Amino acid sequence: CGAGTFLPHKNFIAGCMFFLQRETCIMQQFITPLLAELASRQTVVFPVRIHPHAKKTEITEILEDGSLKISVKAPAESGRANVELIKFLSKCFDVLPSQVSIISGTAARRKRIRIRASA
Repeated sequence: CGAGTFLPHKNFIAGCMFFLQRETCIMQQFITPLLAELASRQTVVFPVRIHPHAKKTEITEILEDGSLKISVKAPAESGRANVELIKFLSKCFDVLPSQVSIISGTAARRKRIRIRASA
C-alpha cells in the first residue's frame, strides 16, 4: 500500500478523515470490501477486537484471524466502550448509530458487528 492513496467512497472519506491518511492500508484491505458488501447486500457482519481505555479511538490493525483491532478511549465499564465503538463505526460507515449493532460479545473484547445500510 502506498502512502497518500485515497479511497473513492466520498462519504467514507468525510466520515473518517481523522484517520484516513494514517490507516490507508487497513482501509484498502478491510474497510473498502466491507463498504462494497454493505452497498450490494444492505448488511455486513465482521469481527472486531477492542482495546478499551486507550489513548484515543482508532483502528489500529488487522489481526491474523481477519478481525479488525480497534482501540477505544472509553473504559469497559457499564457498556461505555460498546457505545463509543458503535458511534465510531457509524461515523466510519456513514450510517446512524442505530444501524450498527453488536450481535455477539457485548461483554467481551472479541465482538461481531452488524451494520445495516439505510433503507
